Amino acid sequence: AAVEAEAACTEVERASLEAKLKVTIAEVHELRKEAKVARAQGASAAASLAACEEDLAAERARQSAREVDHRRALAKVKEICATLGASKRELEGDLADSEVQLEAAREDAARAKDAAQAAEQAAEEVAAQRLEAAKAMMAELRKECAAARSATSEAE
Repeated sequence: AAVEAEAACTEVERASLEAKLKVTIAEVHELRKEAKVARAQGASAAASLAACEEDLAAERARQSAREVDHRRALAKVKEICATLGASKRELEGDLADSEVQLEAAREDAARAKDAAQAAEQAAEEVAAQRLEAAKAMMAELRKECAAARSATSEAE
């Protein structure tokens, strides 16, 4: 009866460990989902960077067109030379601002990518640790079951 009680206790412990293993597996899945979300955020940041680069290219094209217009105006009217120079300086300032914004967006995208990679690596490490712990618990449970079977065999 004591052996049967111990075997039943071991069975309960095994069931408990299996339940913990299922929870650990669910946590691993959740961590993987979080890593996917982090990768998606990194992709979103990269898309934002691409949009900023397109905006910068469009701004450069607009500036180029404006500069052509300004040169024509300079050839026609010398009196507005100062106005055109000021306009050109303003456009260069806008371009410089756009380049600063692009650089900031690139840095943000790089940080987001690094953060996503770090989150993914951390999730994988946690998952690996939990899997190893679950394997160790299962090995211990197997030993206990074998001991219980042996004790039951000896008792019989």
